[in-house]
Amino acid sequence: MKKIFPFHIEGKHPDRLLDHHKHEIKKYMRRETRRPLPNGFDYWDFDCRIGSEQSLAEMIHPKEINHKINELKALEHPAFFIELLVKPQKRIPKVHTDLDVLAQESTPEETPHTEPHSI
Repeated sequence: MKKIFPFHIEGKHPDRLLDHHKHEIKKYMRRETRRPLPNGFDYWDFDCRIGSEQSLAEMIHPKEINHKINELKALEHPAFFIELLVKPQKRIPKVHTDLDVLAQESTPEETPHTEPHSI
């Protein structure tokens, strides 16, 4: 998905328009993650670029999309550009080392001291 979304359209409330753009982006991401995965892959990942225009777009994490859109609106840009490229990914299992296990065993778990509440 490569698209330019305007912040102002004649006859539409800017806040509702912003909500519509965010919803359209989320809807696209949900639709893409429902596609069947190729063999050997675990999940769909997104490469996200966003900016005030295509040449100024920067890479961000998909969870930062709404924050970046709000930031661009606060800077009073007339529109924003977003590019979402979906790609299959494979999960990499976390490898625990002996040092990780020793560090967890050596730190005692402290339980907070709580006193009963008096009424």
